[in-house]
Amino acid sequence: MSAVSPAAASTYRTSSVAGQEAQALRFTASILISAIVLQRIGLFSGTSYLSIVGPIGLVLAAFGVMRKGLAISRGRMMVFIALLAWIMIGAVVQAAFPNNFGTPTSWMSLLEFVALSSFGVLVFAEPVDERKFFALVNAIFLALAVAGLLQFVLQFAGLKLFSFKSFVPANMLLEGPFNTVIPIGSSGYMKSNGLFLIEPSVFSQMMALAVIIEMLMFRRLLYIGSFALGLIFSLSGTGWIMIMSFVLSAALSLGWRGLALSFVTASVGFLAIAALAVLFPAGFDFFLSRTHEIYEIGSSGYDRFVTPWQLANFVLSRAPWTALYGLGAGVSEHLAMQPSWNYNLNPPVKISLEFGIPGFVLYLLFLLTARRTSTQKALVVPVLVLLLLDGGYSQFPPVLFPALILILIADLRPSATA
Repeated sequence: MSAVSPAAASTYRTSSVAGQEAQALRFTASILISAIVLQRIGLFSGTSYLSIVGPIGLVLAAFGVMRKGLAISRGRMMVFIALLAWIMIGAVVQAAFPNNFGTPTSWMSLLEFVALSSFGVLVFAEPVDERKFFALVNAIFLALAVAGLLQFVLQFAGLKLFSFKSFVPANMLLEGPFNTVIPIGSSGYMKSNGLFLIEPSVFSQMMALAVIIEMLMFRRLLYIGSFALGLIFSLSGTGWIMIMSFVLSAALSLGWRGLALSFVTASVGFLAIAALAVLFPAGFDFFLSRTHEIYEIGSSGYDRFVTPWQLANFVLSRAPWTALYGLGAGVSEHLAMQPSWNYNLNPPVKISLEFGIPGFVLYLLFLLTARRTSTQKALVVPVLVLLLLDGGYSQFPPVLFPALILILIADLRPSATA
C-alpha cells in the first residue's frame, strides 16, 4: 500500500476547502436572492400567511449540510436546545393552568417559530474569506438598489409598478397584511419598496445594511451613493435607526477607527437627506413630517415602537406570571381584549409574552453565540436593531434568514488583502 505524500494531502485539503467555500457562497447567494425576489410570495388566507422563503431556506440548509458546505454550531445548538426545553416546560404549565385571555396556544405558530429559528444553528463548514463574502452580499444589494431606484424614478414618467396584485393570485400574494404601497403624502407619488420587497421599510433596512457593510469593507463611492439614494427614496425611518445605531456603537466600541467611520457614515446620511431636499422637496417635507410619529396614536411609528410595550404592560399587569413562562405560542397575536385595539409586536415583547422573559433571554443568547470577525462584530448592533426593534421578524424568513447569515451562520476569516 503506497502512502499519500504530504504534498498530495495538502493539495486535496486545499481543494476541499475551496469547494466548501464555494458551496457556502452559493448558499448565501441563494438565500439572499430568494429572500428578495420571492419576498411577497407564499400562501395567504385571512390574517394568516406562510412565506415561501421559509421552506426554500430550510431545504437549501438541509442540502448544504448534506453536501458538507454547512455544519451545525455546537454552541448555538446547546442554547437552542435549552430554549426548546424552556418552551416545553412552559407548554406543560400552560396546559395545566390555561391563560385567562381566552386564546389557546397555537401549535402551528410554535412549529413555525422552532423551524425558522433552527436555521440559526447552521454555520459555514469552513471559514470564508470575508471580502469575498461581503462583496457577494453587496453585489446583490446593489442590484436591489438599482431596482428600487428605477422603480422610484420611472413613476415620474408614468410607469408605476409597486404591487404584484395584477399578476400574482391573491392567495399566493403576501401584500395583504403589509403596507406594500404607501403614497408620499398628497404628492401622487409612492415610496420605493425596492420593486420586490414587502414594504418600503424593509427596503430602507436592506439599504442601511448595505451602507454599513460598504463603509466597513470597501468604501466604493458608486455603491455608497446607490445605497444612500435607495435609503432616502424609501422614505422610511427604520433604516435610519439602524444607521444611527451603527454610528453610536462604532464610535463607542471601535476606537479612533470607529469615530472616523461614525463621522463618515453620518456625513453620508446628511448628504443623502440634502439630496432628497434638492431632488424631491415634497418627499423631504414628508420625511420631516414623520419625525414625530412616535407620539401620534395610530401612526406607523407609534404602532411599531410604542404599542408593543403598551401590550406588554397590559398583559403583565393582569397576569404577572406571564413573565416567567408565558402565555403560549401565538397567543400574543390574538388576545381577546375589550375594547379591542390595534397593536404591533416586536420579538422582545412577543417572545417574552409567549415563552416568558427567560425564553427571550435564551433567544437573545442564541443570537449572540458565534465566532465573528471585527466586521461582523460591528454589524451585530444594527442587525439586532433590525431583528428585535424595527419589525416583527422572528417569524418572517425573508428578513430573518439574511440577518442570521450575516451575524451567525457566516464563519469568516479576515482577508489577506483587507
